[in-house]
Order: sequence, then structure tokens, then C-alpha cells
Amino acid sequence: KKEGTIEPMDTLATMTLSNGKQIKLNSCVAGTVVELNTRLLKKKETKNGVDDEMEEGECEDPCDGDGSSCDTSLLLTDPLLDGYLAVVLPTGPFPPRE
Repeated sequence: KKEGTIEPMDTLATMTLSNGKQIKLNSCVAGTVVELNTRLLKKKETKNGVDDEMEEGECEDPCDGDGSSCDTSLLLTDPLLDGYLAVVLPTGPFPPRE
């Protein structure tokens, strides 16, 4: 499988709820991941102090260096616009056939 390609039911992210329960958010199409929504991610501190990796979860402010802050509540409050999980360029039929 090529890097960045996904299939239906591949896990795109894992969301951790306030009670500690984890929920997997899966893809519904086959395709190539074009963009991940960095508003839903936080920067991960490395040993040299540089923020070079992103992971989901609670966020620091600012998140991606452009002055915007992370807000995981966007998944619930604005799922069609600012709360999108990823942009995927589909490569197969929709809905996927088994």
C-alpha cells in the first residue's frame, strides 16, 4: 500500500473522550489523503524542543503557527466546515463495493 493511500474502514484518527474512552474514526472511501485538519491536532514536543510532529488530542495555542487555536469540539459543532477530519481524493467507486 502506498503512503497516504487509504481504504474503506482504515482508521484516520483515534479520538479520546474526557472519560478516557477511545473512538476510532474510519475512512468511508478508498483514496489518497490530501490534507489533515491541523485544527484538531496538537504539536508534539521533541527532545530538542522543536515542534515537528502532530498528534490528535488536547491542543496548545496557537496550534499550527498561523494564530489559530486547536479545537477538537469542531468535530461536533461544525463537522461540515471547520471540523472536517481530512480531505481525501477518492480513487474508487462510491459507495465502496465489497
